Amino acid sequence: MNPKYQRLSLWVALVGIILGGIGFVACAKFMPPISPALTAEEIVNLYLTDTNLKRMGFALSMLGNGLYFPLVAVIAVQMRRMEGGITGVMGYIQISSGAVNALLLLLPSLFFTAAAFRPERSPEITMALHDVGWFIAVMPVSSFMIQQFAIALAIFDDKSKVPVFPRWVAYMNIWVALLYLPAYLDTFFKHGPFAWNGILAFWIPGLTFALLWIPVMYVYLFKAIRQQEELERCS
Repeated sequence: MNPKYQRLSLWVALVGIILGGIGFVACAKFMPPISPALTAEEIVNLYLTDTNLKRMGFALSMLGNGLYFPLVAVIAVQMRRMEGGITGVMGYIQISSGAVNALLLLLPSLFFTAAAFRPERSPEITMALHDVGWFIAVMPVSSFMIQQFAIALAIFDDKSKVPVFPRWVAYMNIWVALLYLPAYLDTFFKHGPFAWNGILAFWIPGLTFALLWIPVMYVYLFKAIRQQEELERCS
């Protein structure tokens, strides 16, 4: 539970978030999300444009998103404090679901780079790889929901004199998790709010995760680490 390594892990994960954003947004230019209504020929032309830049962007995205693991580890350490100095059920659930999340963050760029590897192939194959990449990027949100529910339940069950997280952070985790639910409708729509580039299936949950969940968790993880140091000095 070394505070120094916890802080280092958070900074490493933050660098990963930045690298992932640079790769996916600035290099690959896959944000905002590509419309699911594009034809196979339009998708092929997309990969034929700035192909090497896209490949570099997908590689950076995979490198950066793989650094989600240290964030999961720090959350696990602080949940251990909530659960009485042992890793309880919620802690194990958070670790396992967080590991799945890291994989899900990696896989879309792997499929996209496979599509960019041979863009001259049959357009239908490129389209299939492209579709799978976007479905993985947006639709399988259950592990994110499970991670956030586990964090919330651990916060609610924190009986320590000085709670690790305030209770409102638990409610925030639940609210963010519930916002992911519209993503399961992606498979039915190519247009509108429930398509993989729609406001309900992507923008609201995506921006809430990026602009609310991550900043709040970072702020309170750093506070929890400082609190941990103070308690250890007093003991």
